[in-house]
Amino acid sequence: MVAIISMTVLAGLNIGGFSHGGSPRSGSGSGAVDPGPSRAGTVTPSTSSTNPRVILNVSVGRDPRDVAYDSGRGEVFSANELSANVSVISDSDNEVVATVPVGASPSGVAYDSGTGQVFVANYNAHNVSVISDSDNTVVANVALGTYPGSVVYDVGKGEVFVANEGSNTTSVISDSTNSVVATLKAGQGPTGVGYDATNGAVFISDEVSDISIISDATDSLVDTVTVGSGPVGVAYDSGRGELFVASYGVTTVSIIALPSVFMVTFTETGLPSNASWSVTLDGALDLSIVSTITFAEPSGTFNFTVGVVPGYRPSPSSGSVTVSVVDPAPVRLGFASNSSAAGGLSTLDYVLVGVAAAVGAIGVVAILLHRREKAPPTGVSMPSQPTYDAPPTNP
Repeated sequence: MVAIISMTVLAGLNIGGFSHGGSPRSGSGSGAVDPGPSRAGTVTPSTSSTNPRVILNVSVGRDPRDVAYDSGRGEVFSANELSANVSVISDSDNEVVATVPVGASPSGVAYDSGTGQVFVANYNAHNVSVISDSDNTVVANVALGTYPGSVVYDVGKGEVFVANEGSNTTSVISDSTNSVVATLKAGQGPTGVGYDATNGAVFISDEVSDISIISDATDSLVDTVTVGSGPVGVAYDSGRGELFVASYGVTTVSIIALPSVFMVTFTETGLPSNASWSVTLDGALDLSIVSTITFAEPSGTFNFTVGVVPGYRPSPSSGSVTVSVVDPAPVRLGFASNSSAAGGLSTLDYVLVGVAAAVGAIGVVAILLHRREKAPPTGVSMPSQPTYDAPPTNP
């Protein structure tokens, strides 16, 4: 069954220990361990309006493992592991309105707000069932790695990330094609998945000790954080920029503070010592007389231009840099002198010489044209000049 809880104040809650004691599932299940047989619990509703309290229990399939809320239709999807189906609950009356058969041992479920689809990880079927929320039917089955358990939807990229516990991988599914577009190595026995929309990061917990951080900009592993024994669940707090990690066998939750800005560094080569140079990144100008310029930026893609340095040309002179989850690799800029090695003349010198030569050539042409205008036409003879006899000489 699924319990509907009314919650107004959430404070002072102690987290009890969880006895590992189980083994990887062979017949059914999800996650790293078998927590024991499904059993109903008895909850006494609180009479205080300031405490969380159960207001209703909704009967679903056997051993419900995970739920997801469909904000588009106001429905809740419950993955029922031992029944191999998904119960659809309407939030208007808290009644089951549909039961959708899926693969063996559904254990993780996520709602895709971009397409109105629900992705269900089937642990023992080694695939994901895709349910359309318009008619609550399975529209696709996507083959994955072995023992897929946890699922999360990446609204920024329209992708679904699924942790495959048995193959130590994470599958990335495009929701536009319902096909796998990447398979990433992510720890030993990945069990939990979380998503940070602000930085475009996906967090994968493994059953040993680590959190793998994946950039959705490149669908690649960019960092690993060690949190201690057995992290199994992760959730990101966008308001504070913190990651909460639950681990089995202990009575604590690990909180990881994540940076909100990252260092973007430009490094130049080719300029003489103490030469002034500049870079404009996302509209912000910075100048330097040393070989590096560094900006602090949030996640995103930003355009840059390199300022003019007299006598030198930069390569590249402009471009873009993508910031995602961690500090990006430095942007390397090379400055080449405008002077040629042989003659020592600058490009400007060559331009001036060329202009002077052009002006001289135009002058020569003008003189020749002027002379041609004064010359007689071809085939016309000029009249001869009259001749005069010399005056007689006196005797």
